[in-house]
Order: sequence, then C-alpha cells, then structure tokens
Amino acid sequence: MWKLTVIILIFLHKILCKTDICDEENPEIIQVTRRSLFYSPGYASGQYPKNVRCVYAFLSAPDTFIRLSFNDFDLENTTSCNGDNFAIFNEFSIDQKPRYVFCGSVLPYDVISENNKLYVSFYSDWIHSGRGFNVTYEPLTSKLTQEFACKNRKLISKSSICNGVDDCGDGTDEEKCGLPPSPTPECGVPPVSHHHQQSEDRIVGGSQAIPGSWPWQIDLQQNNIEPNSHTCGGSLINSLWAVSAAHCFKYLTDKTLWRIHLGNHNKYKRDDLEIVRYIDKLIIYPDVDEETFLLTGKYDINNDMSLLKLNAPVGFNDYISPVCLPQRNLIFSNKNKCFVTGWGETRGTGGSDVLNQAEQRLYEIEECNLPPYFKDTSNMICAGDEIGKQGGCHGDSGGPLVCLHDNKWYLVGVVSFLLSNNYLTTACGVDETLAIYSNVSNKFDWINSMIEKYT
Repeated sequence: MWKLTVIILIFLHKILCKTDICDEENPEIIQVTRRSLFYSPGYASGQYPKNVRCVYAFLSAPDTFIRLSFNDFDLENTTSCNGDNFAIFNEFSIDQKPRYVFCGSVLPYDVISENNKLYVSFYSDWIHSGRGFNVTYEPLTSKLTQEFACKNRKLISKSSICNGVDDCGDGTDEEKCGLPPSPTPECGVPPVSHHHQQSEDRIVGGSQAIPGSWPWQIDLQQNNIEPNSHTCGGSLINSLWAVSAAHCFKYLTDKTLWRIHLGNHNKYKRDDLEIVRYIDKLIIYPDVDEETFLLTGKYDINNDMSLLKLNAPVGFNDYISPVCLPQRNLIFSNKNKCFVTGWGETRGTGGSDVLNQAEQRLYEIEECNLPPYFKDTSNMICAGDEIGKQGGCHGDSGGPLVCLHDNKWYLVGVVSFLLSNNYLTTACGVDETLAIYSNVSNKFDWINSMIEKYT
C-alpha cells in the first residue's frame, strides 16, 4: 500500500510542479550569426527550476559549424547523468541517441558541431537543483584545422603530437607514435598504504580507500556521458594492457563506446593525476572475433574475463602503476590478506563518490554452493567476508580481487557475479552472500599469449 501512495504522490508532484518555461515538443530556434551567450532558465537567480524540459535548436549558415564553450556549469550529480542533464544531439528526433550528456559541476570541454546544426536538451527532475549553465555559442568557418582535436575534445597545438607527453590527457596525441613505453615500475607495490579512512560513504561493510593506495584500479565508463558513467572496474597490468570481466561488455559490445579512467579517486571530479584512455583492442576470452562479439555479445560465464589494449601507453606515477599477475603455481588461501575495490553499491547510497575497499576471505569453491548448471568451476574463485556484509557489489564488476604475497599485491580474481541462497543476484550486504571471481592464475599463460599476439 505504501508503494502505491508514494507513486501517487510522485505523480501529483510532477503535475503540480510542471513548468511552462519550455516546450519540449517545439525547440527554441537560436540563429548562430555571432558570438553570444546562452543560459539555463533561472540562471540569473542562481538556481534553475525543477521539473524542466527544454529543447534548443542552434542553426548557423550553410557550410559553417557551431562551437559551444562552457563558462559555468553546475547541475545535479548523478551516475550516468540519469537525473538533471544537458544533452547534445546531431539531429532532433525522439529516436536519436545523444552525442554527449553532461551533468555535475566539472566544466566540459568545448563541443563543435558536425555541420551547421546542433540540438541541445536540458532536463531537470523535481528532486535536486543547481546553479545551471552559462554557455558561449559562436559560428565557425572551419573546424580549427590549425589545432589538433583530442578525442576528449580538448584542443592542443599540432606540434605536441608524438612528443612523448600526454598533452591531451587521453593519449590520442600519442597514438601509434612508435615511442618506447615508460619504464615499468615494480608491480603490486603502491606508494601509498591501503590502511583505510573511516567514512560514511562506503562499499557495503567496507571503507573509503586512500587516494593512490590501489593504483592499478581502472574505471570503465560510457564514452558519451560526463563526468561519470561508471559501469565496471578493471586492473592495469602494464603500460598498455588492462584486465576486466567479459560480461561488462555484454550490452555495450562496441569498444568505441567506452573510455577508461586511471588514477581517479572521486568519480565526479577530475583528480590531479587522472588520465583517460580508450580501448584499441577488446579481447573476450578465449579470443572471440570482435565483429562476432559486436553482434552477439556472447561470452562464457565459466571464463568471465576480458583483456583491454589501450589506445596509447600510460605514464606511471604515484596514482597509476600495475598490479602483479600470479603464475599458475602461486597458491593463495584464507591465510592471505585480500581486498576488493570499486565504486559500486554502498549502504543506503546506491553507489560511492570515491573509491572504496573491502577486505575479503578466500573460500573453497564448494562453499559458494553454485547452482548445478555450473559444470566447470575450475576457473572460479569463491570469496567474501565471514558475515556477508562486505564485498563486491553491482558496479564493481570486472574489478580486482587482490591478495598480498611477499609484500606485493597480486591480481587473484576478477569480479564476476554474486551469490545469495544459490541464486545469481546483484544484492549487496546480504547475510552469507559470497562472490564468484574469475581465476587469474589459470589465465596467466593466456594473458601473456594475447599480449604477445596483439602488441
């Protein structure tokens, strides 16, 4: 009964709070003839109204382009921008997918249109509000051919291409340059201790990680949503390769739709040493043809692992360094100290703004009580804590389970799926809930063979 009451209240609130500021069915036409400013509704008052749906059509002369430059930007922060958002489209169509979606308070880089048309939608829900946006729009006679446009839309001098410095911040100026990679630091030895800080923002039963304490952690995000569309985790294993789970790509099979964040801690801010990379090569175990996977999304849950070749080598620093890979003869047990890390589900919050960690215990695979249709469990690891209150949760898929051996952290497992009462689930913090991880040591030879084949 209470659920019905809540639904009715939400429906009434939306009707009563409906605003007539914008007509989402009929875009406001903005002729782009000179450099001008464009504001969100209510910007002058310091806050945009709730429950707004606005659509704007920017039009310039034929054979010209339109540039949007963001002077101020402050919208509600939500993962994947599923609350208030500012979206950019190439066409005005209900079926058109947005080219970009922005939210939060990170100032987006400039956007340049594909032609002389650009469509913008601004949406706000009835829960939170912010300052809004202040955007400069102007016509361009060309696409700024004197500068190099990075994939992240940052503009740099063409003289910076292949100079050995990641001027773009996403490696696109250093792609296929033939430069030697940075010297690889000792694996599994973070310069910062992992000892945790107490926080209310926590992975279920875990704690907030100290920035830089898990420097191999990568954050897989959808490429058209900024500042954050955290979907899966992963682990950096050298300057050009990372490991994640195959199932992360089941519904987003096109490698060009992803970006990888390294060295980040707060998912809604650009951290000082944070960089971005893209997927140059996506390998689904054992080596599924890319075109086949693009069409089918099929993978083997018994071998839930993927390898990601980055578009350009990363430069190592205190926040970015590789984890160690365990050889097949390296055995781990419940005597080893182990942790899982990620930005996934947190108690009462739906997700953490910062990287979190949770200590784990290794169990015999039989203790996970897998359903009988799992015939082959040799490539799986069972782990959790003793009371089922902390561990990998939805949003941590593909992330690392690392264990300490001889003062080095080894990538023992890749988060695959959770179990509760013998049923696959995405529940977190349920009593006696354990998680299944893909066994990395069993894939040691495969990982090295794929790296040798495709590097």
